[in-house]
Amino acid sequence: KTVKSVSAAIGVKIAAPDMDNVITGMPIAVVGSGEDLEKVKAQVQKQIQEVMIETDKEGIIIKADAIGSLEALIHLLREKKIPIRKAKVGNVSKKDIMDAESNEKDPFSRVILGFNVNVMVDAGPYLNESDVKVISSNIIYQIIDDYGKWVEEEKKRIQLQGLEKLDRAAKFLLMPNHTFRQSGPAIMGIDITAGVLKSGTQLMKADGVPITRVKSMKKGEDSVNEAKAGTQLALAMDNVTVGRQVHERDVMYTFITEDDFRKLKEYKDYISKDEKEVLKEIAEIMGNNNPT
Repeated sequence: KTVKSVSAAIGVKIAAPDMDNVITGMPIAVVGSGEDLEKVKAQVQKQIQEVMIETDKEGIIIKADAIGSLEALIHLLREKKIPIRKAKVGNVSKKDIMDAESNEKDPFSRVILGFNVNVMVDAGPYLNESDVKVISSNIIYQIIDDYGKWVEEEKKRIQLQGLEKLDRAAKFLLMPNHTFRQSGPAIMGIDITAGVLKSGTQLMKADGVPITRVKSMKKGEDSVNEAKAGTQLALAMDNVTVGRQVHERDVMYTFITEDDFRKLKEYKDYISKDEKEVLKEIAEIMGNNNPT
């Protein structure tokens, strides 16, 4: 029913013009006749300023459907010492996504955590083209857990990007009766017994001297840029002749520079047991070839 006034702790529905921009959970104040509108606005602003933060240069962005939810999310994040760049009530906007994109120093801050909110319709297409991650749920603890899992996945992805740039440790056999061309380039069938062989990698025999590099590889009719232990394929090598520098049944290794060797050791959690073993073997060969 329609009423002219209510007392504290009673829920009511307010009908008024210009309600489109009202945000759920915000305090409401009545401006009586003779009161200063700007003064009342300042009082309301003071009530919410603690959760309307946008001062840190770096940190994640959080959104929630109401101030109480926002405060709870802020509290949990601060307990885990996760920096917050901006926290506001409302759905995820295009500006929120752009703000998250500007977190260039810390890739783990290019994320928006949302409690019980949606991505605004006009922000959807922009988000699809962005690398910003939006993690949303109606369970606060689920948001925190999902964020932790996402950070771990991102750390692994970034590390694997670095691994992809390195030459890998590999050992392979030049198979007998599999010489397809003697030179220009020499093409031979090989059996990779350990590690990962990549196009462009320098190759050596057990003397530790690089004599050629992987020009190209083919598995059947398909060209490949990388092959793992257990694979048999055709290998093309420049600047060697079968019967001179290389022979059928030769065992060959990838030539790993000292710098790449140190970096590969940093990725030990992401390389296979057989690659670790051949990496040690290559280190021994290189050590014997360059004694100190």
